[in-house]
Amino acid sequence: MADANLLPDEISGLPAALGTVASTVTEVGAVIKAVSDLLPDETRSLLVEVVNLTSRSLTKGWDKFDHGGFGPTLPTARIPSFQTDVFSV
Repeated sequence: MADANLLPDEISGLPAALGTVASTVTEVGAVIKAVSDLLPDETRSLLVEVVNLTSRSLTKGWDKFDHGGFGPTLPTARIPSFQTDVFSV
């Protein structure tokens, strides 16, 4: 009679292990969403660094936000050559 288990012994527990990993990832995602839902939208922010590695000045053009805006640190109007600007949004 042929062996019904076609997987080698070393990986026979793999499907169960993958199910456990998938379950854990799902649970972690639920925790992250729950914490995110507790925080007001204003707490989401980014710190942006622009490094001008050119020999020309960079001039700020227009900006448009569908939601939110600049944070307390505003971008400069011009970034001279080989200089850096850091601002928050």
